[in-house]
Amino acid sequence: MVLNQNNSLGLEFKHLTKAVYLICINNNIDTAILSIKEEHFKLYSKFGGGELLRRVESYGNLDQTSLVLSWDPYQISTFFKKAFLNQKR
Repeated sequence: MVLNQNNSLGLEFKHLTKAVYLICINNNIDTAILSIKEEHFKLYSKFGGGELLRRVESYGNLDQTSLVLSWDPYQISTFFKKAFLNQKR
């Protein structure tokens, strides 16, 4: 769970995202499946290696649109390298 922040990428989110990436890379996992709020898709689409699998209008008591994505951590973008791995290139 990550606190909702509107002004920038919070440290909790950065650490969680980097941890998921490292777990995948260190264990030769080439696909992660995640569910996000539709409003966060623009950010996640900048990670590289993502594919939209399904749009879910609502689920149980959740009255919001969610997206199910697959993510290949071996296909990360320059944005991801800079924002999460502190790499220049």
